[in-house]
Amino acid sequence: GDGPLRQDLERKVTDSGMSSLIEFHGHIDHVACYIASLDVLVMCSDHEGLPMALLEAMAMGVPVVGHNVGAMRALLGNNVGGLLSEEHSYTSYAKGVEALIADNKLLRSVSSDGQKAITENYSAEANKGKMLNLYKSILR
Repeated sequence: GDGPLRQDLERKVTDSGMSSLIEFHGHIDHVACYIASLDVLVMCSDHEGLPMALLEAMAMGVPVVGHNVGAMRALLGNNVGGLLSEEHSYTSYAKGVEALIADNKLLRSVSSDGQKAITENYSAEANKGKMLNLYKSILR
């Protein structure tokens, strides 16, 4: 993004010699094409509610490696939609990415199970049913 740490992060990337490997896009209004182009989405936030980027990636079948926190714990548990990082460290996230890339069967099952979970629990149809049930319970 374009947050307050952008210049520091860009400097670290340059200093590490990885400028040709890492791109800073800044704010993007239409992220679906970017998410869909990923092999794996790494979400290393140290606190989260229910990230929209997580739901979007899972809906598109893009596996996620995420920090074991907040709703990511519930969504990615049991390798549905991705893997949880054991520790909040780059080596732990890298392990998750490597595990997915090295095992096509795991990658496919994580992706398809994530899409199924989104359809069953977070789609417009699923949310419509939940809202209807909520209204019915209030009216009783």
